[in-house]
This record gives sequence, structure tokens and C-alpha cells, in this order.
Amino acid sequence: MTCERSAKDSLLKATLEMIGEKGTYNTSIREIAARADVNSAAISYYFGSKDKLVEEALNLFYKEIEGIFRLLATCDKPAIERIRLFSIELVKYINKYPGFFKNEVAVHLLEGSKNKVAEDRMKFQVQAIVEVLSEVLGDEKKEIILLKGIQFLSSLIYPQLWGKGSFKAMFGDKDYFNVMEIYVEELIQSIC
Repeated sequence: MTCERSAKDSLLKATLEMIGEKGTYNTSIREIAARADVNSAAISYYFGSKDKLVEEALNLFYKEIEGIFRLLATCDKPAIERIRLFSIELVKYINKYPGFFKNEVAVHLLEGSKNKVAEDRMKFQVQAIVEVLSEVLGDEKKEIILLKGIQFLSSLIYPQLWGKGSFKAMFGDKDYFNVMEIYVEELIQSIC
């Protein structure tokens, strides 16, 4: 990897981390540059502005999310195993950047169908779930499978919005990911 690519990647990663931790886009250029261990002028050099950097970090975030959703179709495992693998990978990724994820949920809530890109992304995500659920549920009516797909995604994502503090209040010192694995298994059983 070249130094140029490394610096650019470091800035993107630092942006995801900072927003993921702080839960706000109000992270300063200096904070991002310090986290990336580069000069703050590098942001202008590689991205033109902080807004462009955040936009590209957002694109990277969604590219990774899209890749996780593609596991539902591209993984050569039985449908239930693909759902399980997808669910655990999605939970892990969301929890890697919780503030970033929460910001994006807020954008969806505020902009709704006004944001065509967000709407298309949501359709892709629901369709990916519906297709794999169709394999599992077979002859079930299409609209019932669609409703179960929406129910599955909603049930999977909602606990990620609580944050680990709320989780700790409910489950004490139990390991978050162990509990989420049990949760995913129960969710799969209830939907499928």
C-alpha cells in the first residue's frame, strides 16, 4: 500500500471511529487527523473538505453494510445458516461504529422517503432478507414474507440502538455478543 493510499484510508477509518464513538458529525478536522496520525492539511488534500471526508466515510460504511447483506445471497450455506451469519456480522459491524449507525438511523427518521438513496438502500436490504426468507418459508404468501422480513430487520436492529449502557442495565456483566448470539437464534426461530 502506498503512503498516499494509507493516509487516505487512515483518515476514513479515523472518521468512522470518531463519529462512531461521539455519535456526531461535529468531530473536528484536528481530532480526525490526530486519530489518523496525519497532518490536518491531508483532509483538504485527499478530500477537499471535511464534509467530503464524512460523505466518503458514510459511503464506506454503507459499502460494508451492503457487503454484509450480500452474505444472504452469495454465501454457499443453507438459508438458515446465511441468516445467522448475516445477523451476527451485522451486529458486530453496527457495534464497531455505534454512533455512526445511530446518526444514520436519525437521518432515515427525519428524511424518510425524501432521501432516494436511503430509500433504495432500505429496499435492497429488505429484498435481501425477503429472498432468503422465501427459501426458508417456501409457500408462504409474498406479503407475509415481506412483513416477516421487515419484522426480522427491525428486531435485529432495534437492540443495537440501545447502546451497551442500556444493555448492561438489563443484563449486568453478561457478554454483549454472547447474549446477541442467543438473541439472534431466538429471532430466527420465531420468524422462521
